Amino acid sequence: MISANDSKAAPKAKRIALIIGIVLVLVLAGCAWYVNDYYHADDVAPAAVTDEDGAADGVTVRELENGSVVFDAAQPKAGLIFYPGGKVEPEAYAPLLTRFARQGITCVLVKPPFNLAILNMDAADRIKKQ
Repeated sequence: MISANDSKAAPKAKRIALIIGIVLVLVLAGCAWYVNDYYHADDVAPAAVTDEDGAADGVTVRELENGSVVFDAAQPKAGLIFYPGGKVEPEAYAPLLTRFARQGITCVLVKPPFNLAILNMDAADRIKKQ
């Protein structure tokens, strides 16, 4: 025999599952919106990454297998692994790192997933190996 409580439990469980599903979809949509709302590089930055004028200044630009960009100094004195700011397009830092490379500091610009360095905290370890 089916009791009255059992017949009420099925619709209640469906409502709870529906509410959990809706909340989950809203959370995922909010996360997607959050990671896609970031600061973009201005028009000056792409020129520094594409090495249009860097070689003339003794700076060569190359990309590693993992997508990180290296600004090689002609006569390196030091090295710097640079993590971009949270929710900032990494290429926005290219002019700054080009200036460092002109001063003899070889720089590696890490490209984290979703422009959030916290999601790729051990990138420096992999870069050192390369």
